This record gives sequence, C-alpha cells and structure tokens, in this order.
Amino acid sequence: MKQTSQAIAAQTFVINMGTEKPPQSQSAPSEGVAETDVKALQSDSPANPFANWPGWGGDPLSKSIIDAHHNTIATFANMRPQYDKLLTIDGLFRRAIGHLDQHPEIIAALLLHRAHASFVGAVRLVLSGQLPESYMVMRGCLENALYAAFMAGNEPRQLTWLSRGDDSESLKRVRRDFANVKVLEYLGAVAPEAHRVASELYDRTIDLGAHPNEKALWQQAKFDANGSKVNVDVDFFACGGIPHRVCLKTAAQSGVCSLDVFALVFGTRFKILGIDTELDQARAGL
Repeated sequence: MKQTSQAIAAQTFVINMGTEKPPQSQSAPSEGVAETDVKALQSDSPANPFANWPGWGGDPLSKSIIDAHHNTIATFANMRPQYDKLLTIDGLFRRAIGHLDQHPEIIAALLLHRAHASFVGAVRLVLSGQLPESYMVMRGCLENALYAAFMAGNEPRQLTWLSRGDDSESLKRVRRDFANVKVLEYLGAVAPEAHRVASELYDRTIDLGAHPNEKALWQQAKFDANGSKVNVDVDFFACGGIPHRVCLKTAAQSGVCSLDVFALVFGTRFKILGIDTELDQARAGL
C-alpha cells in the first residue's frame, strides 16, 4: 500500500482488529475437494478429536485454535503439492537427525534439532493461514543453521556462545561476535551460493513478519476509504490466495536452505545418506 505517512496520519481509521473470517475449510472447496470432505471438519464433527471435550471451543482462544486446525486440514486437501514438498523436506530433516551418533559437533547437532522444530512450527502456522507469524519461525529455522555453521570447528566461538549467560560482559561479547552481519559474512566466505539464498530469505522473512514491518501488516489488512474515514479489516487467517502460496513456498525454501547450511557441518553424513542428492531434487520448483 503506497500512502505517505502524512496522508495516513491525516485520516481517521476505524480498525476491526482480529477479524476472523470463516476458516478455509468452511468456504467453497477448490481443486477437486468434495464439499462433504470439507464440512466434516466442523468443530462438532467426529473428525475433530476435541469436539466433545468439556468447554473446548466455547471461548475465543480455543475457537481460534479450532479454526486454525480446520484451515490446516483444508490447506492439506486443497494445496497438496505444496504440502508434499514440505513433507519431503521434513523427511530429510528427520533422516539427518536420526544419524548424528558419535558426531563431534554436538552444538551443531542440537541446533539441527531446533532448526527442524522451527521448520515444523512454521509449517503449522502457514498451513493454518497465520502468515506473518510463520515468517517469525522461519527466521528461527535459518538462524539455527547459520549459528551451527558459524560455530562448527571453532572452539573459541563455541565457548563465547556458551558463556552468554555468565555475566554482562559475556553477553556483550556474544552480541558483538554473533551479530547477524558477521554470521552471514562468514557464510559468504565459505559458501557464496548458500549465502546468497540465505540472505534473500532472511530479508524476506523480516519484511513479511519476522519484524513488525509494513508489508507484514498490509498483506492481511483490507482498507475501505469513505471520505476522511477509513475502515480497516484485519484478517486473523489468510488462506488460498497469493500471500498464502508465497508463504508456503518460502517455508519450503527456508527448510532447504537450512539443510544446505547444515551440509557444511554434516556434509559427509549427508552424502552417505543421499541427503545431498535429495536436497537437489527438493530444490526443483523452488
């Protein structure tokens, strides 16, 4: 939305915060999904395992969680190719984590676990249509990978990182030595292509939700101007449109990029397991 800050300040806004439209699963089905399949996802359906739990769905918070669950299943049904791509990437994470026995890079191995958990968290959010929130977690996935590569094989950096909570000077040292620009610069020196992709994705996640920037607000806000009065509807969920598809693709790209960065640490095992080849296959179409 291209308005100057002066123009925005001069208008009166009526903002409908937290507007929650019916979830995707309650709208008309698309891409060949039968209407009966979608209706089965209503909160009082046996398909909902919490339908009969006392009090569940009777308050705004649990109702929002139910709507998010409905959207998740509907996205799974209506956007299956995108889901299958995410499933493939999830499988690569799981296979890598399952074969870390006896590896000397313990911190990197733990960060691989956290990166995978962040990837799964981002997927849960984007499937439900919580797009800005999913970008926050995608950034965490990338950062876990970047830190792992930055510290691998460098004991002084590992000791600095581990001492973060010792005292105020240690905290300052970590903030200085592990600044995002330094971590990315290191990646650029050892893997220029991974650096290019990681930098682009990192900036995109910040633009679209990892930081409270304007693009994160506009993508789920609708403006209706009437003279000096502007009505603003802010959607809680956004499913099925271009922003949703972009977010699904970015989640997949972030997962692949993170695994590419972890390959700098676990490259030999990735090759033995065939993960390097399958990463190239997963990259197709992204």
